[in-house]
Amino acid sequence: MKKLKIEKINGFRYFLKDKNNNTYELHLEFHDTESIIKSGDIIYLDEYLLNQNTLLTFGKLNSKYGKEIKDDDKDIIVIESDNKRITLKRLYG
Repeated sequence: MKKLKIEKINGFRYFLKDKNNNTYELHLEFHDTESIIKSGDIIYLDEYLLNQNTLLTFGKLNSKYGKEIKDDDKDIIVIESDNKRITLKRLYG
């Protein structure tokens, strides 16, 4: 998983930066999270997701709207926010 810092959030647009100062812009939406995701938080995701040109929606691992998750699944992200780790899966449909 690639580690990225959330530099800025503008609606669903998330501006991210990696340790080599490469920048990325993803369109992300989050459901069912108790924490508010904010600038300065860290997000870990598979590089496969960096190439998606669509709105990526994530929610709790037990959500009925995502596929069943395997250990090596590319549709999982981890967010570090306020010293907590939140693991989410990609939601479909």
